[in-house]
Amino acid sequence: MADNPDDHDAYLKYYDDKITESLIGRSVSNLDDGYNLYKAHSRAVGFSIRKQTLRRRRNDNSIYEFYLVCSKEGESKASKNKEKKTEQQEPIQETEKIEIQMLENPKKKRKTRTVNETRTGCKAMIRFKQDKPTSDFLVVAHELQHNHDLVIEEERHHLKSERNITDETGQLIESMVDCGIKPMDAYNFLCNEAGAEEIVGHTKRDHLNYVTQYRMKMVDGKDMQSVLDILQQRAEEDPSFFYRLKFGDHNNNVSYFWRDSMMLEDFKAYGDLVIFDTPYRTNKYGLICAPFVGINCHWKTTMFVCAFITNEKEESFEWLLQTFKRAMCQQEPKTIFTDQDKAMSNAIEKKRTLSATLDR
Repeated sequence: MADNPDDHDAYLKYYDDKITESLIGRSVSNLDDGYNLYKAHSRAVGFSIRKQTLRRRRNDNSIYEFYLVCSKEGESKASKNKEKKTEQQEPIQETEKIEIQMLENPKKKRKTRTVNETRTGCKAMIRFKQDKPTSDFLVVAHELQHNHDLVIEEERHHLKSERNITDETGQLIESMVDCGIKPMDAYNFLCNEAGAEEIVGHTKRDHLNYVTQYRMKMVDGKDMQSVLDILQQRAEEDPSFFYRLKFGDHNNNVSYFWRDSMMLEDFKAYGDLVIFDTPYRTNKYGLICAPFVGINCHWKTTMFVCAFITNEKEESFEWLLQTFKRAMCQQEPKTIFTDQDKAMSNAIEKKRTLSATLDR
């Protein structure tokens, strides 16, 4: 999203014949204007920008200098880790290489995952400085050279600094969600109204993310209380009934977890193997159904735990696994079958490592 959501097109006033050239000597009144000036330059050239360094005065905390950089400035964590591993790895001798090649299966081909390079160490930047608190900010440095390919004009509306959902557009999206209109139908409507997809101001992914976040904020207090009342009633009827709730940062996103006494008995009998997956997100709040199931002696599916989580991040899976262990009287399954989700795999590995450490 853009840094100035309410002033998305303000950079257009800085467009002129020399906007692609050096901006040294130009002046702006504040940080937002400086951002819009550099944004006009980046749009004309074909790259995305972000804010970096702000320097403030000690006496009144006002900004007197700031830097804006190309979004590909710096290095990604993956690149840094790769360099460290390369430095620490000892060189392989020729005989060792032959042995390794003999051990490898030539028929087995791994699928290579292509990941866009987000940081290339690009040095392109612009620096604004203010001499006096009442004076304008002057461009005192502007590096034009990039170390990566620039985006062609037809694709520049996909740049991160060019994408933005304004308050007005957000309210329109929310009203369509409230009316039951599907997210993609709403996005197509916005594209038709704007005249083209590149004029909308945001991508399909931005649109779907916005709808998901809005739905998570929609959790009705009455619905939440109804679920809580049902869980408490089940706990009163069944002394072995177990449930937990996990609230979000603003007490609006809730994850649910429960199991009854029959589920506990089934796990004790058939819980050596547990199957876990999160394939469903069909409710109006966008919560993800996350059941733990197994196979009984009749080769029928039996449920050990049912849960609804707000997202598929590693922290959510860690909470699920920790709560699962508490619900099953500190017993753990010997085997867990799950999909290829990396976050879930990492959570299982952390839980296994922690359990092994505590057992020592």
